[in-house]
Amino acid sequence: MPALIMALAAAALALAAALSRMTRQRRMRDDVRAHYRLVLDEGEQLESELADRLQEAEVVAHLPPLPGGRPWAAGDEVLGMAQKVAEGLEQLSIVRFAMSESRWQEARQRLDLLLGAFHEAATGLRILEERIAGLDRVWGLPATSAILLQRARGRRKPGQSEEAPADVEEAVASAEDALAAHVGMEAFVRAEANRKLASALADFDGWHVARDRRARIVDLVRTETPVLVERIEDAGVRRHPEAASRVANIRKDLQAATESLDAGRPDHAERRGRRARDRGQRLLKDLQAGILPAPGDQRIDRRTIAIQALVPAFIVGLLVSAITQRVGHLVPGLNRAADPAEVARGAPARVTSVLREGMGADKLTDGRPETAWMAGQALLDGPVAVVGLRVAAPLASISVLPCSVPSGRCTWEVDVSTDSRTWYTAGSASGQGARSPANAAWGTVTLDATTSWRLIRIRPVDWGKSGVGIFEVRAWRRPTEQR
Repeated sequence: MPALIMALAAAALALAAALSRMTRQRRMRDDVRAHYRLVLDEGEQLESELADRLQEAEVVAHLPPLPGGRPWAAGDEVLGMAQKVAEGLEQLSIVRFAMSESRWQEARQRLDLLLGAFHEAATGLRILEERIAGLDRVWGLPATSAILLQRARGRRKPGQSEEAPADVEEAVASAEDALAAHVGMEAFVRAEANRKLASALADFDGWHVARDRRARIVDLVRTETPVLVERIEDAGVRRHPEAASRVANIRKDLQAATESLDAGRPDHAERRGRRARDRGQRLLKDLQAGILPAPGDQRIDRRTIAIQALVPAFIVGLLVSAITQRVGHLVPGLNRAADPAEVARGAPARVTSVLREGMGADKLTDGRPETAWMAGQALLDGPVAVVGLRVAAPLASISVLPCSVPSGRCTWEVDVSTDSRTWYTAGSASGQGARSPANAAWGTVTLDATTSWRLIRIRPVDWGKSGVGIFEVRAWRRPTEQR
């Protein structure tokens, strides 16, 4: 009956601990997953904004600087910020790996760092937008004219194998003249220059885009990314609102890339197509890492958790009870917190040497096997430990739990005395020494005499390749003398 009670108590404690641990882990997991989604949304939104601002920022290099100012390479700044954001999004793979191994605290710390970096980039983008707006207010230049002019100048590179069409040259010249006279420029003049330039550049793009590059872009936009989206949708993510929202954003990028490709803007189509593909790959990795619940996941109720935790805990409780009773039979009093027949617990002790602080003589009788006395001298120098009982008593047995690193067989002799002047050898014993008390084995010396002894001396004889150490010394009064 006591064994059953102990098993039930152990099972109840194990169940409570398991439920508490699972609750804490679930809360931390949900918090980290929500934070991951926040960081991912921030990064992707910032990535989209930087892509939208890149062409506008590149135009700034072709605009006159503010009076007293210097030329400003805003495009390089946007590219730098975009590179940092892309690197941050790539680092989310490390976060996903940490989350897949349930290292939630590490994942949260990395997410906080990434979110701070994204906020810093967003602040830089806001400042850049204000500076561009300031240039536009000063010069009154429409972005359309500057963008078209930039594209035209990009086509007039030295060393081209074929000359630019006449209508392109004429449109470029018209736009340059219009921009040169930006102050008081008539709107219809600007519009006419833009119309000519846009029409000419549309034809020009069709002539000079390399076939192999265009083929790669077409494959990216029309085949690779759509197939990836189909794989994600086939996995059933449409049943998850969050995943469905991310898929919708991917399709939006894919639609924009398709329209750009049809309009003869391969650069823009490639940027939007790559972004759609990268977002799809990240979503697929999130599903594989378990950051988003898989469609077939079933929520485990509390009864299932209780059964899964209770059955093994009950079995473990029975085993612990049986082992405790068995060891207690071999070493009397070991299975009780404070056996009244045990007379060495808390008794003062002395030793010849101590290896370092925290491993002194008091560890021999403190009742805690996880602590140990470690001698500060070699076995040949004769380390000795002496335990002084508070009251002289006839002893039935004396047990020692040896500490040994590395593990090995340990042998010692036990002497007893009534006055510290005359010592009598009670016998020798041996036990398995180990680094941990759980792996060590007690050695016991049995006494037959009814003499009341006051002092116990432990003399190590053989400790293998290890320095001398003892986890615990215990002594028991003869049963006839128990009070």
